[in-house]
Amino acid sequence: MNQRLTLNLGVRYEFTAAVIDRADQISDFTPNRPNPRAGNLPGALRFAGQGPGREGSRSLVSGWYGGIGPRFGLAYAFGSKTVIRASAGRSFGVAKTNTGTSHFDGFRLVANLASIDNGVTPVFHADTGFPAFPKPPQIDPSYANGLNIPYWDDTPMRLPELYQWTFSVQRQLSAATVFEATYNATIGAHPLSYNKNLNQVPFELYPRYGRALLSSSVDSAAAVAAGIRRPHAGVDADYGGRPVSVVQALRPYPQYQAIQTGSGQGDKSGHSSYHAMVLKLDRRFAEGLSLQGSYVLSKLLTDADRFDAGSAALDHCNRRLGKSIGLFDQTHNFKLSYVYDLPVGKGRRWLTSGPLRAVLGEWRIAGIQFYSSGYPIGLTNSINYLIFNGRSAAQIATYDGWIAKHGNPDWKGADRFFQPASFFGTQSTAILGNSTRNNPKARTPAGFNENFSLAKSFPLSEKLRLDFRFELFNVFNRSRFATGPTNVESLTFGRVTSTVNDPRRMQFGLKLDW
Repeated sequence: MNQRLTLNLGVRYEFTAAVIDRADQISDFTPNRPNPRAGNLPGALRFAGQGPGREGSRSLVSGWYGGIGPRFGLAYAFGSKTVIRASAGRSFGVAKTNTGTSHFDGFRLVANLASIDNGVTPVFHADTGFPAFPKPPQIDPSYANGLNIPYWDDTPMRLPELYQWTFSVQRQLSAATVFEATYNATIGAHPLSYNKNLNQVPFELYPRYGRALLSSSVDSAAAVAAGIRRPHAGVDADYGGRPVSVVQALRPYPQYQAIQTGSGQGDKSGHSSYHAMVLKLDRRFAEGLSLQGSYVLSKLLTDADRFDAGSAALDHCNRRLGKSIGLFDQTHNFKLSYVYDLPVGKGRRWLTSGPLRAVLGEWRIAGIQFYSSGYPIGLTNSINYLIFNGRSAAQIATYDGWIAKHGNPDWKGADRFFQPASFFGTQSTAILGNSTRNNPKARTPAGFNENFSLAKSFPLSEKLRLDFRFELFNVFNRSRFATGPTNVESLTFGRVTSTVNDPRRMQFGLKLDW
């Protein structure tokens, strides 16, 4: 715009077309479609392609065409030594599946039979043979009854979004030194996640009925006395040949197990927010020294830092409970790197000539040092709460004091990282876990790491040079111990048996340049 002001404006457009299969072998759960072998309860399969029982379309979901990404950048100079910069923009990730496509029910066969009492009662007997099963392809809306079923859900082709903005001030302190202070923010919207748990039994029914009743048969005397009936007057075949438990009968779609949105690309309900202050000092090479140091103070909140079925929300109807400090949050992060040519040798302050110069001259020292906060920790238990197939959360009374005060700094032998399991109380099967995904007050050990090198170049001729380098990694042999198991019901809960960093390592190197 002028000698002081520079603007950068732009826009990028992205879209994702609808999913199709070359052979039209695609199916998807449809929540409002009647299921003919489940008494027309809502929830059945639909199929792409042309022909009887199919949708007359090669795709079962729409493409997404809203990927408008504006960009803005500004730089303004206050005099010759101070510059402010600001930028903002919207960008996109890619549409993908976390585990490969899963939308092929009816075009493959998966036998997944289980009893409701962990195998005490057999599902079938060998002398009567394996239960009858339909051979694919089966264009049957009831084909996946009794199984887990994939669901694309809301706008699966929608691209994950990032909203980013930054503001910085740079100030030249000397001819070779610049200081910079920056505020960075990144907001993630609609990332692929596993938050949704559409077939979860309503949360309030667990304390109302209790574990024993929920795990019993829907035809048991206890279930009948509690007024619980089959969702319709059908037979077990309506549930895929499975014995029907009370908890299964109480699901929103009792003809299915889990309705899987995460693995099939359908769950875009995640969210994250990252804010950081960055202080940076940069000294360009002068008087034999170059240096760069930075300090970051940051915070990450999210409900989508894991991508597996075990991270599903505790309560599908209140997914805000799943948002916590991020698994990869590090409050403090300091880094320092430098290279220093020792003032000895040709063209330097001392020993500019003579036989000692050849031995002691032209050496350079370099270092990289990292210091950071530990990562937050979450606790689990071993209880299967029956009503959902998601995250296992420990039952806790406080977020303070999880980590034991260690008399033995190496946490070896009988010493443990956490307080004894009794500190957290008995993990009751009568109540649900209440701990968040991660606790910002309980973290893995902080990280300290120093790496140094000593190097020199030996000119052998006008075109031939030998470089020697001696390097040390984790110079002080610092140990960063793992927390041990985080399941409060594990016999080895918190038992420290390993480290998460490497021990001290040294190496020599020679490089010949010609």
